[in-house]
Formats: sequence, structure tokens, C-alpha cells
Amino acid sequence: MGDLYGIECATCDYRIEVIEGVDMLYATHNVFYGRSDDPAQNRSTAFSERFYKDGKPLLPCLVEDERINDAAFRLLSEGATPDGHGHELYFCPKCNRLENRFYFKLKTAEAQYEPDYQCPICGTPLRRIRTKSGKNGQVLIVYKNNRRIDWKCPECGCNKLVYSDVFGMWD
Repeated sequence: MGDLYGIECATCDYRIEVIEGVDMLYATHNVFYGRSDDPAQNRSTAFSERFYKDGKPLLPCLVEDERINDAAFRLLSEGATPDGHGHELYFCPKCNRLENRFYFKLKTAEAQYEPDYQCPICGTPLRRIRTKSGKNGQVLIVYKNNRRIDWKCPECGCNKLVYSDVFGMWD
């Protein structure tokens, strides 16, 4: 299951609905290899076949960047193994935009691969982040190593981000 929540600038209309985590269909086999003939490999057999395209992996539906998909499938064909995946929040350090993206890691004996997403506005590499609750309802944005980001709204320059009224779980 995943989390769904909204965050917004305290001053202007800038907002984003954030989705994090995985769906019931996101079993590793389904995401990277396609629906398996072995029902034990599929997270749920209760879902209709319309979610699967001829047993194809779900990754191209989750990652729109063909370059990233090509790299992932090349590594998988060479023996790389998946080591974690799910929706995460990303940040552009140049223009401060927040973006939802599908994260995954593939590992080989020699190296690991993670998608290198680019900001759709300025082309700067996006960085994975997470949110934390701060004082007075403020939302803090931090890198995965817990280092705080000095976020400024890309629309108005305000530095205060708050949770909106969108909360829930998705599946």
C-alpha cells in the first residue's frame, strides 16, 4: 500500500499531490518481468487481465522515460536483479519543483543502477527526497540522508510548505 498526501505553498497556489509506496500489482515480478505463469509470483490473481499487456512488465507504464526503461531492461537481460522499487518524491535543486516519480534499484555484482530523472522544466537532474513534519504544521523537505533542503516555492519564492487537505492510502 502507498501513501497519498498533498503539500502546498503557504502563500500561493503551488501544490502537488504526492504518492509514495507501491500498489498491490507492484510485485517485483510484475514490475520488471511481466505477469508470471506461477500465481505465487503475482501479488494478486484477483485483478483482471486488463492491467497486464500480454504478460509485459509494468515498468514502461510507471516510467515514461524510454532511455531509463532501455537501460533497465538491458541490465535485467544481463542478469541484474531488482533491489527495491516504489513511487517517491523528487526535487529539482535548480528550480525547486517537486515531482512524483517511480524509483527502483537494480544490482549487479559490480554496480547498481537507479533512474536518473531530469526536471521537465529546466533539465536539471532530480534528487530523491522525503518530507517531515516541522513546527506549526510546516512541511520540511529533506534529502534521503536527512539533510534539510532550503526549499523556495517555484511560483512565488515563499519558503513555507504545508500539508493540504488531501490524505489517504492508495492501492
